[in-house]
Amino acid sequence: RIDSSLFTYAGYTNDIRKVMQQLPVRMVDSTVGKSNWSMVYNSDYKPVMRSIPVSKATMPDLKQMTLKDALYELENRNIKVVVRGKGKVVAQDITPGATISKNQTVTLLLN
Repeated sequence: RIDSSLFTYAGYTNDIRKVMQQLPVRMVDSTVGKSNWSMVYNSDYKPVMRSIPVSKATMPDLKQMTLKDALYELENRNIKVVVRGKGKVVAQDITPGATISKNQTVTLLLN
């Protein structure tokens, strides 16, 4: 049986928890520690939330984040941002995990 409800969302952990509490859906919360950023995806027909590791010295994986959340992460790292499109982040021109420097510029593609 194929799960037809494929989805992925990334964002601020507390915001995700608030939304999931408002919905009549049980979520598997596998976040670790006090992570501020999480990803929600489906696994065996259930939403699962996991922590996204964050380091100020490396480029975060911004895929599936809203522009608001992505800008928050990048501005806190003094990274300049060029935005193309609307919606959630689908691509970024600096590889997640790459070492970043102050005032570097990243281009985000949204869809």
